[in-house]
Amino acid sequence: MIHLTQRDAQTAQSRFYHLEIIPSLWGQWGVQREWGRLGQSGTLRVNWYDSQEEAQYAAAKLAEAKISLWYRETGIRGSRNKRTGRQQRQGPNRLV
Repeated sequence: MIHLTQRDAQTAQSRFYHLEIIPSLWGQWGVQREWGRLGQSGTLRVNWYDSQEEAQYAAAKLAEAKISLWYRETGIRGSRNKRTGRQQRQGPNRLV
């Protein structure tokens, strides 16, 4: 899984972009992309490919394109809540 963020203090923009390669039940491989503003639900999209290699190549090209637009790799999707110790995530699958 690749986690990218972009923060710009001048324009007050804080964005995230996540990439994950997922298998289907029918032998295909998908590149699941989620993007949006940090702290809010994002947009989720999956593109399907016939092989894992094709999906990995597509994910690498997407990550490369985002990094060229000043996104940085963060490596961590969420952070721990100090009060409860549970994982917090951005996006539609939030844990509280």
